[in-house]
Amino acid sequence: MESGLIGDFAKELINEVIDNLNNTKESLSKQKIKNIIERIGEPFLKTKLFELYENKYEENELKKLEKEKKIIEDKINKLKSKNQ
Repeated sequence: MESGLIGDFAKELINEVIDNLNNTKESLSKQKIKNIIERIGEPFLKTKLFELYENKYEENELKKLEKEKKIIEDKINKLKSKNQ
């Protein structure tokens, strides 16, 4: 195995993570992306990728919770109107 192969593999994997976080590709699961980022040793790159990760998945989580809130509020309003 040549010394550059592992570096090339890591570079390709990091680029795939970036593509997934930027929504240009959907080839990795949320957990797989997190596991890859956690294994990165370079602090600056690791921090930046975790920022992208948090922005993508926290935003999705917030949207999901807002939808659930809307559904619950609609159910509450229907129940209130039935009981009046």
